[in-house]
Amino acid sequence: MGLFQQDRASHFIDQSVHDVPCRVRFAPADSLMSLSRWGGEASLVFAPGEEHAGEKSVRGNELLLKSEATPKRYHVFRRLDGERFEYDVVLLKEPETNVVEIELEFPDGLEFFRQPSAERLIASPFRCPPEVMESYAVYWKERNGPYKTGKFCHIYRPEIRDARGRKVWGRLDITGKMMTITIPEDWLSDAAYPVVVDPIVGTQTRGVLNTIDWYEEDTWEDFYLEFKMGFSRFTAATPITGACTSYVYSYRNWANTACAVLYSDSAGMPLTRLSRNEQFVQLQRATPAWVSSTFTLPSTVAQGAAFWYGYFTVESLNTYYDAVGTFRRMNVDEYTTPPTTYDDEWNEQTWQVLMSAYFSYAVSQAVNRSVMDTVGLTDLRIRRIGFRRTSPNGVGATDSRLTRAFIGYRRALGDVVASVGRVLMIQTLFRFCVSGLAGLGLLARSVGFIRMAQSAAFFFERLLPRMILKKEELIIVSRVTREIEFRGNLL
Repeated sequence: MGLFQQDRASHFIDQSVHDVPCRVRFAPADSLMSLSRWGGEASLVFAPGEEHAGEKSVRGNELLLKSEATPKRYHVFRRLDGERFEYDVVLLKEPETNVVEIELEFPDGLEFFRQPSAERLIASPFRCPPEVMESYAVYWKERNGPYKTGKFCHIYRPEIRDARGRKVWGRLDITGKMMTITIPEDWLSDAAYPVVVDPIVGTQTRGVLNTIDWYEEDTWEDFYLEFKMGFSRFTAATPITGACTSYVYSYRNWANTACAVLYSDSAGMPLTRLSRNEQFVQLQRATPAWVSSTFTLPSTVAQGAAFWYGYFTVESLNTYYDAVGTFRRMNVDEYTTPPTTYDDEWNEQTWQVLMSAYFSYAVSQAVNRSVMDTVGLTDLRIRRIGFRRTSPNGVGATDSRLTRAFIGYRRALGDVVASVGRVLMIQTLFRFCVSGLAGLGLLARSVGFIRMAQSAAFFFERLLPRMILKKEELIIVSRVTREIEFRGNLL
């Protein structure tokens, strides 16, 4: 834990810095609180558009906000650890209603998945601690790759307590872009103030559930896959192929092994195994951690295509999960490696389960480079430039001379000069030419001139290492800026 940091915009803390960093801002100028992830691609803003001018004070791991806009309540933000923080709405007096409303703002693609309610738990295999019941797992639309599990945050069920220490669970609902916390009316009517409404927000990317009753025998067990293959259905955000690295969150100190697998999708069902060279990895961990392994995809999963990804184990796998998505299992007690095709016999049931697992892969990028004037890196280019010089005194051209140019790409420029004399050019960015003409007989002259060519060749050579991964267009222009004529008489 640490103190709140501050910049010109607001106070903030950085959560989950060793996983997927999440920046949380408190009481900026235009909202109450905001969370941001993946470089701002996904964000969640609480009470947008509301100004909360007033008293702010930091005491250790707490930030107190007494807003002039809400004189009957104040707000406390409390940092719990690197993966959770607490937001308290402190009611100083009896409110006009037993419902606390907070408007939300978020981009399309951020999804809120309500976790099982008490009623649903009766008819489902899920088993939840009370703070997770009716909470919300918040996921981004894209998973795997840079998004890892895709989990953005978790908004836990709020606990409410009064000045006498009485506690009750509030009801959390998120409908559209409005979050409401409902306090039981009979409890509130007998409450002693101040009353603290205390939701916790988690920024961990793993799930929050780890118990399940697969066979609905009213037996709570740690979530596991034993002699099973289990996977969830995903959609490819980008084309996926080649080498992949898979991660699963393991927290058991048991000697179990497993490997990541990937299957194609056919009408919403797993079909054919796509992964190859799956690496079996030891999952035993004394301290909970993400465990990596590798596999390859010889063929490409096209962008937008559905697929099934999960784990195969001939022993056991224990991890966390959220009640999200579509999950299937398959008995594999007769297999020592992942089967070629998924067998749906005795495996027709689906669950709303998303294991704490993800895989990373390389995203191919196209690089286009356009270089004008066909100058290569080490190519030798010969260019002949013809120009004519005549003398007003009748100086005739009697032969041709080869003009040499030394430039950044070792280009030799052959200039045909119709004149008596010699032209030598040495070029880097600016080329300077000195030409001496000596007439025979009556005319003896020495003429000096400067020719400047605009060229980016030298700069291109210097900047090439920086430009090689960018789309760039380089135009190399060379022109003679002056034309000089000599006229004279020869004897």
